[in-house]
Amino acid sequence: LVNSFISKFLPTGVRYNISATISSDFWSGTPDDVYVKISGTSGTTEELMCLSGTFDVSSGTTVTCTVTSTADIGDYTCVTWRKDGTNGVEIAEFTTSVDSVVQETVTP
Repeated sequence: LVNSFISKFLPTGVRYNISATISSDFWSGTPDDVYVKISGTSGTTEELMCLSGTFDVSSGTTVTCTVTSTADIGDYTCVTWRKDGTNGVEIAEFTTSVDSVVQETVTP
């Protein structure tokens, strides 16, 4: 009964943890919604809302979100990031984990 409940109401699929360290420069964050698409060797996930208004954070803060998708993307290759609004966000470091396995870290 518990497994039936879990499979019906909790998301299944691959879990992606996306962490962004906001630059320590003044006005580096954003209050806008953030969306991601995860791409791989065989496809791309649907656009997923990563964070809703939570990148308006103190300089140097790391913000992490978790999204889940059932899309078969093959081996992870990259994250496409989109945000609402017209202001920018300055990221110092970006890290992605796929089912708890850390992928390559990109530092702009």
